[in-house]
Amino acid sequence: MNYFNSNYQDEPTNLLSEAIILIDIERFVEKVIKKDQQQLLRTARVEREFYLELLGSLPRYLSVYNPSKPYTEHFDAFWAGCEASGLLPQYCTFKEGYTFDGGLDMESVSILIATIAHYAKSNQFKRGPSDRLYETKVKNNNITEYAKCIHQSYERVLTVRVDFYFPIENSHRVGIDDVYRFYDTMIDMQSKPGVFDDLIGYAHVIEQGIKRGYHIHGIYYFKGRCRQGDEGIGMQIGELWRIVTDQQGCYNNCNSKAHKAGFEQRGTLGVGMIHRSDAVACNNAINAASYLARPSKDNQYLRMRPAGRRTFFKGTILRFK
Repeated sequence: MNYFNSNYQDEPTNLLSEAIILIDIERFVEKVIKKDQQQLLRTARVEREFYLELLGSLPRYLSVYNPSKPYTEHFDAFWAGCEASGLLPQYCTFKEGYTFDGGLDMESVSILIATIAHYAKSNQFKRGPSDRLYETKVKNNNITEYAKCIHQSYERVLTVRVDFYFPIENSHRVGIDDVYRFYDTMIDMQSKPGVFDDLIGYAHVIEQGIKRGYHIHGIYYFKGRCRQGDEGIGMQIGELWRIVTDQQGCYNNCNSKAHKAGFEQRGTLGVGMIHRSDAVACNNAINAASYLARPSKDNQYLRMRPAGRRTFFKGTILRFK
């Protein structure tokens, strides 16, 4: 019986991405909640499998603990369990290079499991999914209305969609603080002359996926009477991301010929030059923007974030024409 994500069991802690570790903790907490507590403990006592796997996983689990950052409910439950079992204090001053020295016994395991199971019954824990769904619906409504306003305000809008992420070979080098630092630099670049000339609006969503880890969805709006060549602009924005991330990041240009051909074949083309008089294209463009914060993407939320930082951003409409 395997309670852990064994795909990463044998890799050194410092080579695992923060995003993967967080997903592993979330899965662990889910398994604790779904399975009977006493059954877990009996299995651990008889086969020692649960105990040994938890012991092997704790170094990477505890390496992402930071009391200054807000976490989602699964991690609040896990940290509460670690604190109750005496595992957390030694990591309150966690520094890079610190290694877990053991200290885990069956009593600690019992307390950890019991605390997680108890916390999962609290209203605070149960409210987490519904609160996230409400927030996502608000974001989706905001970006949909924003896109509508953009396309109603300009006769022609050059619409560019770019996704930013990190390939698996670089993901272990990038934590959530790095993601926001890179993002802030990209925002600063929008005020400089060059690729963002004639930008009239934008929207971004920072997410965390099970396969892709930390990533950012972005949409950019340019004055259609001033800019053309949306594929080239998307490539320039993507290459700027690579520079900002010191070549650690990569991108997906949704305005490439191949992507646009696929959208057109499905009747969903909403990037490129969008004319206000073309109701179908405008509707597709609005749908393309709404994807950034679609409620159906219920597993793409950040498990932790820097204190005080948002996950959804949009610009203002600079002027109407």
